[in-house]
Amino acid sequence: MFLCCCGHYWCSNWNDADVSWLWQILGLAVALHLGLIATACAYLLFARGLLGMPVAVAVTLSLAEPLTASILGVVVLGEQLTSSALLGMGLLFSGLALLSVRRKKASHLIESSSAEAV
Repeated sequence: MFLCCCGHYWCSNWNDADVSWLWQILGLAVALHLGLIATACAYLLFARGLLGMPVAVAVTLSLAEPLTASILGVVVLGEQLTSSALLGMGLLFSGLALLSVRRKKASHLIESSSAEAV
């Protein structure tokens, strides 16, 4: 039901928009650039970079990606965030901070136990 409503909203707004620029050579080039280079290549490089990392680090970086995108949207594009977006950013930041603290504690415990074993 939700997807139907979103689809209807998107289609009704699409009919009102002037997309004639898209059918010109420059407009088509811009659309292809955004789709192939700015999006597809970026995610391919992101996925390739995650291949050599431990799972815990990859998950942490994947959680940080939407947080970074939101911050860049505010700083670079001047976007206004809703209260739910700010709440989501706060939750993501809290989760990342919690992961960081736990990782430091775990590495400290491992170092101290290996020092005692020697």
